[in-house]
Amino acid sequence: PEHRRGLADFLRYWAVLTLGPVLFGAGLALHAYLVALQALVDGVDILGISRLILVYLPALLSWSAFTLLFTVVPHAPVPLRWALTGGLVTTGLLHAARFLFGAIVTNSNYHTVYGAFAALPLFLLWIHLCWLIVLGGAELVRALDTFSDTRRAGKLPDLYATLVAMELCVKAQATGTVVVDRDMVRAGLTDTQWRRLRIYLLDQHILAMTTDDGYVLARDPARISVAQLATLVPGDIDGGLSHKLPSCVSSAPWVARIEALLQASRDAAQRPLNLSLEALFDVDQSVSPTNDNRVSQHA
Repeated sequence: PEHRRGLADFLRYWAVLTLGPVLFGAGLALHAYLVALQALVDGVDILGISRLILVYLPALLSWSAFTLLFTVVPHAPVPLRWALTGGLVTTGLLHAARFLFGAIVTNSNYHTVYGAFAALPLFLLWIHLCWLIVLGGAELVRALDTFSDTRRAGKLPDLYATLVAMELCVKAQATGTVVVDRDMVRAGLTDTQWRRLRIYLLDQHILAMTTDDGYVLARDPARISVAQLATLVPGDIDGGLSHKLPSCVSSAPWVARIEALLQASRDAAQRPLNLSLEALFDVDQSVSPTNDNRVSQHA
């Protein structure tokens, strides 16, 4: 399964790397065609529709292509609003870079230095600049998604988030289906939190990944205890007791049971510590009488 998934990822990236420049070249060809078409229809186009098409259609096509790129390629689910934002910024930067690059090339002496080979370094420089802008747009989408996760109200504690994920997997196992990343986000987990927690669950073979990037239980749920999950996730085991849970989680029937168990666990852990400071220090002095001798010597 891992080899199949790796092959699918390779084919996906290969398609993007191969078809991306082709589609971009097709966009430039379309732009040239529209420029020629405008010269032909300027005399009959009274409303100026051809000029509007020339200005906006290539930009809309580029925006759509980058939005699709930022949505399909990442393994994690990308909200459409961030993909649209990243596509818009990338499209604007590419169009600005095209005008600046054309102005620099026109007013430079590349042809004097390189002669007939001037097109090759200019082409390589343009490809490098384009990929820098595209990768920058991808980083922007990732940053927007990450920062929106950190600011999102009602973020689940890690233990509760793990239990929500396990509940989805148990229900999916009962129906013979798989759980995908989008299901986790819809259930209340943030994308960043789920990517972090799934590392622990996959490493401990509690979950397994399918060939189509889904998740299934790797163990019998009857053999997985809450204590085992609590030891896997970082943070305080009873961190959710003082945390206001989102309504989509607090209404689940198991939440009341786990809160009662966590409260009982905390009470049991604190019971041995119900020792006063007076009793504690008396015990220490009786065990270490040399402390009194040291005090008297200094006096």
